[in-house]
Amino acid sequence: MASNDYAQKVAAVLIEQLKQGTAPWIKPWQPGVDRSLPYNGSTGVPYKGANSLYLYAVGQLRGYGDNRWMTYVQAEKLGAQVRRGETSTQIQFWQWSSRVAMTDDAGQPLKNDKGEPLYQIIQHEKPLIRSANVFNAAQIDGLPPSEVRPVPPVEERHERAARLLEASQAIIREVSGDRAYYSLTTDEITIPDRRQFVAQDGTAALDGFFATALHELGHWTGHPDRLDRDIAHPFGSDAYAREELRAEIASLMLGEELGIGHDPGQHAAYVGSWIKALENDPQEIFRASTAAQNIMNYVLGFEKARDITTDEAVEAETTKPARSTARQPDLLEQQETEVANNKRRYLAVPYAEKSEARELGARWDKTAKAWWIGASVDPAPFSRWIEGASSITTAATADPQTAFADALRAAGLKLPGAPVMDGTIHRVAVDGDHGAQRSGAYVGYLDGRPAGVIQNFKTGAKINWKSDLDAPMDKDAAARLAAEAAQRRQERDQTIRAEQAEAANKAVAQLRDAQAVTEHEYLSRKGIDANGVKQDAIGRLMVPIADYEGKIASLQTIDADGTKGFMKGGKIAGGQFMIGDNDPTKPLYIAEGFATGATIHQMTGEAVSVAFNASNLLPVAEAAREKWPDRQIIIVGDNDEALTRKTFPDGRPMPNIGVDKAEAAGRAIGAPVVIPPAGPGGLSADWNDHRQTVGQDQAMRDFKERQAIAIIELRVDREIARENEMIALGQNPNDATRDATRDIVETEAQAVPTPRAEQEAERIEVEQEMD
Repeated sequence: MASNDYAQKVAAVLIEQLKQGTAPWIKPWQPGVDRSLPYNGSTGVPYKGANSLYLYAVGQLRGYGDNRWMTYVQAEKLGAQVRRGETSTQIQFWQWSSRVAMTDDAGQPLKNDKGEPLYQIIQHEKPLIRSANVFNAAQIDGLPPSEVRPVPPVEERHERAARLLEASQAIIREVSGDRAYYSLTTDEITIPDRRQFVAQDGTAALDGFFATALHELGHWTGHPDRLDRDIAHPFGSDAYAREELRAEIASLMLGEELGIGHDPGQHAAYVGSWIKALENDPQEIFRASTAAQNIMNYVLGFEKARDITTDEAVEAETTKPARSTARQPDLLEQQETEVANNKRRYLAVPYAEKSEARELGARWDKTAKAWWIGASVDPAPFSRWIEGASSITTAATADPQTAFADALRAAGLKLPGAPVMDGTIHRVAVDGDHGAQRSGAYVGYLDGRPAGVIQNFKTGAKINWKSDLDAPMDKDAAARLAAEAAQRRQERDQTIRAEQAEAANKAVAQLRDAQAVTEHEYLSRKGIDANGVKQDAIGRLMVPIADYEGKIASLQTIDADGTKGFMKGGKIAGGQFMIGDNDPTKPLYIAEGFATGATIHQMTGEAVSVAFNASNLLPVAEAAREKWPDRQIIIVGDNDEALTRKTFPDGRPMPNIGVDKAEAAGRAIGAPVVIPPAGPGGLSADWNDHRQTVGQDQAMRDFKERQAIAIIELRVDREIARENEMIALGQNPNDATRDATRDIVETEAQAVPTPRAEQEAERIEVEQEMD
């Protein structure tokens, strides 16, 4: 996020423009005219996010008639000169990598055969905040007039917008009337019939239709199965206005990109809320513009996916088709099989820079596993990748570890180093992951013929890999690789333990300095109590992650808008947060998220362990069973029903993660599992969602009913299993088994934990039902 001073400066300018009605996203932009958002006059690259809005606002305030901006040095390189006395405008950006000179052990610079210095790209774990001072072209002498950037013809821009809507596969209903909205409940977009969009001269005005449809598509991207923004708020609320701010800025960006213009419509209803939000929190404009940029990237990604699919279809007409892979575009683009044509110049492109190389025109050679350009292509834009590229060879490697690494990267997995082929599962990040996400897994074997399994959970790809060696590995080579793998595993484990210890110390310190929670937007929206959590100086809830002995390992943070995060390096597996009085003689519930856990505590009055995610239900449940062998434990899962209607790229249906993980935890420790009904229209839901849908009283009745059934089914299953075991051993089950089962049903129905005031009545009601 931007520095506080910069955020306040940007927010002050935009607040003033909001008051005057001239902020970029509340100003109508006509379709089919020259694009007006700021761009770098030296590189031609548009400015993004809050920088774009800020530069536009400054240019408007100062009366600049040019949307080109550049630094002093960039102007000089173009043979131009900033006029004396002109004031620069500061912008900020994130720098994720740095280019540094390579040196030998003695600290002397390394050079290539031509005597030129060698450089390497260093990736930063956290981005560096950098500033740049830029000048508008109107402040610079010696620049040529601004070139009018071509605007696509009306048919072309309409066709492109239609392709985006079609590729999104969003459900869009065109109806009579003047309402346009996205319904989270049905996951549908409703807009006026396109025939209702007419210009003043009576002709069709499809720019307005597509601008409206894409605005609602921006809201559509906020669904939990897409970009997962917090969008479930009533019209007129501050939270609703914040989402509208994101959608309006995204509409402006998409209108600029597609040339269809931007019509802010009923923006007046939100201006007051936007001014208030920016005055209270200047960083909000950066969060909103970042979210808007993500919306634009997500929508334009449909176009990219479609283009790649089309390219492959064309290529299939002239080449022998390869085996189908059914993976997503990022993986497909790495596995393209190119038709050999002109002489190729291979490039040493780091994996993190593949997208940039492709945009410049580089192509991927599947056999060589390297990027290349043709002899007729100008090599200048690729110069930094040409250095050292001579080491790339098209020959298949005899080193199975290297070959396995190539296969992992081709599947979209990001490796911090060489793959560890020790027969155990390793989780790593994949292309598209952010922060601590690790959506990839692999396991490699060196015994016999080297082999492995690769899985990319983001794309759904699962690959069984085998070395192309004709014979098993040489034993000495296998032993060497195994020893190296063991050493790396040991070093990795030590590093992980050190990072976890550091994170734990930071968590304890941050909790010590945190403030008590009196009121919080997230808690109010969810209808839950703080339950002992604190908040930091910027208002984020801080939920401790600890074992059952109370030893803190990490923290989860929850923003006002529901955005959740974990401490870098902190241990989550097996960690939980206890809500309520943890009396070992009473039942213990284990739930996924904090809001769900707080809801269950409100409905039952019993202790609840928050496991933080579905995958952590099993470790937390096992830890609880180990500590309390005889305690009644109930697993409370989420219902990810919406996922089951989706498929992986290879056609396999997606699982209901919440239900599957909860049932696995229940089976492991012999505990009943209570799952909420799906949300309206088959949406995913947890018990907090269900309570907000049907109300407190009905939610409590539903919970008690499902809990009673789950407990009864568990005990009946145990009795059936006992009976089957006796039959397998050649014994006759006791004739009283059915009576025993009935007794179990009645006993467990009585033991169902309920709010204390209703427990006796509930027991009698269940017994009557059994009779």
